[in-house]
This record gives sequence, C-alpha cells and structure tokens, in this order.
Amino acid sequence: MANRNPFAIVGIALALLVGVVVAVAIVGTILVFLYGIVVAVFRSAFGIELPHLF
Repeated sequence: MANRNPFAIVGIALALLVGVVVAVAIVGTILVFLYGIVVAVFRSAFGIELPHLF
C-alpha cells in the first residue's frame, strides 16, 4: 500500500486519471465507428440521411 506516501498517492491518482482518459477515448472511437456503419446502412438501405458528426 501507499502508506500515506504523497508521491505514491499522486502517482496512483495520475495513473487512474490516465486510465480513465484512455478508456473514454477507446469507447468514443468505437461509438463513432459504429455510428458510421449505421449512417452507411441507413443511407444505402432506406435513403435516410442522418446528421453528420463533423
């Protein structure tokens, strides 16, 4: 355990923050990819234009 070592506490906090940022980035990338697939399917199959993200 860290045993109240300030450097260890800051290190653990930074590691957790970096992990959260990486996890959010991965989930966001997957969601944008899936949205692109849905847009392509709707456009080709139904002729429906969904809003563009960018």
